[in-house]
Parts: sequence; C-alpha cells; structure tokens
Amino acid sequence: MIAVAVLFALQTSTTARPPTLDDVLARAGENVVECERQLAGLVMEERYLQTIRSLDLLSDGRFQSAAPERRRALVSDYLLVRPIGSSHWIEFRDVFEVDGKPVRDRTDRLARLFLEPVDDTADQVRRIVLESARYNLGNVLRTVNTPLLPLRFVDPANHAAFRFRRARSAAPPLPIPNAPADLWVIEYEEVQKNTFIKSGDRDLPAHGRLWIEPVTGRVRVTEMLTGDGNVNSRILVSYRMEPALGMLVPAEMRERYARVDGNGTVTGVAMYSRVRQFTVTVNEKLESVKK
Repeated sequence: MIAVAVLFALQTSTTARPPTLDDVLARAGENVVECERQLAGLVMEERYLQTIRSLDLLSDGRFQSAAPERRRALVSDYLLVRPIGSSHWIEFRDVFEVDGKPVRDRTDRLARLFLEPVDDTADQVRRIVLESARYNLGNVLRTVNTPLLPLRFVDPANHAAFRFRRARSAAPPLPIPNAPADLWVIEYEEVQKNTFIKSGDRDLPAHGRLWIEPVTGRVRVTEMLTGDGNVNSRILVSYRMEPALGMLVPAEMRERYARVDGNGTVTGVAMYSRVRQFTVTVNEKLESVKK
C-alpha cells in the first residue's frame, strides 16, 4: 500500500507540474504545423478595408491633412497555395472585388500565376506574393499583411531564428471569444540573419507578442512589429474556433503603418468568414482555387 501511495503521489506531481516555456512553445509549434496542414484544404472569404491618411508638417510643429482620407475595400478568397517545386505553402489573396466592382482580369491573372510553365520556383513565389499585394492602398509595398505569417515564427523549424521569453500577463489587443483566463503572453525577437521580412535587400527583424493557451498550445492572438527607419508597422491577428472543423482559423487582422516623420499612416482591418472546403483536389494548378 505504501508503494502504491508513493507511485500515485509521483504521478500526481508529474501531472500537476506547471508547463515551462519550452513546453508551451513545443505545443504551439505542433498546433501551427497541424493548422497549416488543415488550412491547405480550405478557402475563406476576406473582407478588407484599407485607409490612407496623408499629413503635412506645419511651421508650428502641428500636422494637418494634406489630402482627403482615401479608402479601399477588397473582397478576396484567402487560401494557401504551393508552387511547383516548393516544399512550403504560401498565403494567397485572390482579390475578386475592389470597391464593389468585380476584378475583370481575374481568370487571366490566375492562369498566368498557376498554369504557365515556370523555370524558377523562387520567381513564381515572388509573383504570387506580389499578386497578393496588388490592390493594397498607398505607396508602401506591403507583402506581410497576411494572417498566418506570425504563426510561422513558432513553427519548430524556425525556433532557432528567434529568442522567446514569457512576459507579464496583459490583456490581448483584440477580443478573443471564450478565451481562457490563463493565457500566456510570450515575447519574441528575431535574432538570426536572413530575416522573414526584408526592406529591399536589408534584413528587417520582427518582434512582438503571442497570446497562447498553455495547456493546448493554441495561439489566439499575435502581434508583429517591424521598422526600417522610415516606416514602423504593427500587425495584430486574432484566431477563432471554427466549430464545423474543430480548429482555429483567422478571425480578424488589424494593421497600421506609420511614417517615422509623422507624415501619414496606412491602416487596415480584415475580417475572415465563410470557411469552406475546396470542391476539388488540392494541387498546384488553377483548379485548386475554383469554388
């Protein structure tokens, strides 16, 4: 009886051991890998409102509007695609409506991207990324405004590129329905060269915070901050449970790009809905994006 009691006590102690940072990151990494695998068979609708505001600096140090505020509303299919020869899925924003008007060259555009023969996979990847940013408002080239990019930072294959530490508890900057009270806040900082984000040919290290369920490893909110000396950016993404699929999917993305000199900002809000399965087999051809 004593031996059994000791064994039970040991088992209880092991089970009750609070998770470490490595434990939570490992669970989050497993979730991200599985999330990417499942999302590769899905498409969702993205409704995305972008706003640009230009300012002039007055002699007394105040700013005034240099032009009327401009807005652009995009409706897109958001999905993951994998170019021929690539081992990685890429986020693709297939814009089919701009300010309430259909995109006329959509079919030709998709054919050029996915059906024309390519000799260079890297070039096709670049074309897909640029196509996803084709209708972005403003003169700041933005190819990082995609909701899954920050999740790649906790992919086990990329852990070495970042430094992680647990931070003080803080309320997430976006609402999380049915979020547990014990969310961990984990700060991250990109420390290796050849960063995920570039400013021209220069590395642009990312840093920010992740709100993670410590028991399940599910990432509920991400914050990503970057800056190149001219423009600072902040991108927030929240993820919600999709009941029909039993998995987390993007819910909302909020972004802000501000010039360091104060002369203008670009903001955006994207909402994700209508998550559905592909109606055909997923492959690298045009058929994978038909509805």
